[in-house]
Amino acid sequence: MPGKQYELRRQRLREAAEGDPANVPRLTWGDIRSRKVLDSSISGALAGSILNTWKRGKSGTIPGLATGAVMCGLFQWAFNEFDILRITHVSQVVHTQPVPVIPAAPVPTHSLPVATPEPPRTLTDRIFAVFGHRISDEEYLNRVKAQRDQHLRRIEQLELERGEKRET
Repeated sequence: MPGKQYELRRQRLREAAEGDPANVPRLTWGDIRSRKVLDSSISGALAGSILNTWKRGKSGTIPGLATGAVMCGLFQWAFNEFDILRITHVSQVVHTQPVPVIPAAPVPTHSLPVATPEPPRTLTDRIFAVFGHRISDEEYLNRVKAQRDQHLRRIEQLELERGEKRET
């Protein structure tokens, strides 16, 4: 099996079986970048050639093989790059943010007024807030009342029209 990751895995398995720790080389950024690229390329080539042969006949085997290998290899490489970005981000966040020290607060002898917590916002409110659309409860109530009044007027009109049609 090619690749450093397989070598490391075999060493770890041997180490676990024998109980003897061996010198395990550390992974480099290049090792992480190339992790499973060959496997993905081979499986993509097989899948691409099978699907393209099925779709276009024998003439589609080689183009499907090449397209599947390249696309799956690129996708795996991109996934590995995102993995490296995640690792570097996590390591920067962990090392740059010191743990806050909370001093012991003195116990107050008098009671402070406690602010009432806001009621939890609904899902639609949160979605509208993301898009910058916020509306107060009073405005919403006024809009709903106006809609209700408009619908009641329309109902009265329709009832009058229906009554006129029955009379004729």
